[in-house]
Amino acid sequence: MEKNATYYEELIATYFAGEATPEAIQELSQWLDESPAHLALFDDYRKTWMLATRDAIDSTISVSRAWDNLSGQLNIEQAEISETPSGVSKIKPMFAYWKVAAAIVLVLGIAAAMFYLQKPVMQLVVAEAGNMEYVLPDGSVVNLYKGSSIEFDKDFHKKARKISMEGEAYFSVKHDASHPFIVRANDANVEVLGTEFDVKAVSGAKRVEVSLTRGSVKLYFDSNNQIAALLKPGESGVADLSSRAITTSTIRDANYMAWKTREITFNNTPLEEVAAALSKVYQTSIQVKGNTKNQLLTATFNRQELDDILRIIGSTLDVPISRNGDTIIIDTNSIN
Repeated sequence: MEKNATYYEELIATYFAGEATPEAIQELSQWLDESPAHLALFDDYRKTWMLATRDAIDSTISVSRAWDNLSGQLNIEQAEISETPSGVSKIKPMFAYWKVAAAIVLVLGIAAAMFYLQKPVMQLVVAEAGNMEYVLPDGSVVNLYKGSSIEFDKDFHKKARKISMEGEAYFSVKHDASHPFIVRANDANVEVLGTEFDVKAVSGAKRVEVSLTRGSVKLYFDSNNQIAALLKPGESGVADLSSRAITTSTIRDANYMAWKTREITFNNTPLEEVAAALSKVYQTSIQVKGNTKNQLLTATFNRQELDDILRIIGSTLDVPISRNGDTIIIDTNSIN
């Protein structure tokens, strides 16, 4: 298979990073011998990287020493001498090209080191076993729903506080006017100074939902911050990733924080909605069978065990509740 220029550019980058195998080094050597254009590519890299890193290069660096190292690895002669028609010895320009190559290796090595030294160290937190609470370096607190994750620069509190998330999380942000707190979920951003809010950004979903408890937040698209909405306490915002629109409304789900607080309120709530809410809070499959049209529940539960809640529902609505493996069944078929 014919190898294009991109392949050899990647090979050069691999060599500069010190990750090239002996076979790759030999292949690079042969390619550079094939054409002055290949060596000219080295020169282009040299010019670009010299401009980018000139302030970081010590004036005492020896290019000759770098050349010695490079030539030793690639088995290149220091110079090729031939006789001109007039009998005067002439050094072929190959050595000059390899001098350029040595300089590029040196410069790119320094640039690569600078890049990796400055590259931020990222911290990934995943709520694998169940809901979890995590304190960020700035003192802000994140409650993660089971399976959710956040990722951030360990030094993010020293600059703009940016954090990426997936799943659902509740943020209690420590106030810091000089360092805005920005949560990125898919292509939507939530920006705050100090507040409490819930973000739902389930993987594969076409929307990001934000429900605000306290303070104020700005919801906008990362790719277009002109499309934005300001939320007030008690409001929710939805960023539709398909239509690229943001809508706001009063929070309709009284239990949007129940997964975190386990405080659940039902007010003439249909049984199917009751089952869905309990399934999320207790992370258990609860299914309703039969006609549930007239089955409405009014009750409040505060950190009670699921079995206790199910007994109350069963006696209140006079419906049998059973288990089938890991699934809880609320059966209304017996109701006349």
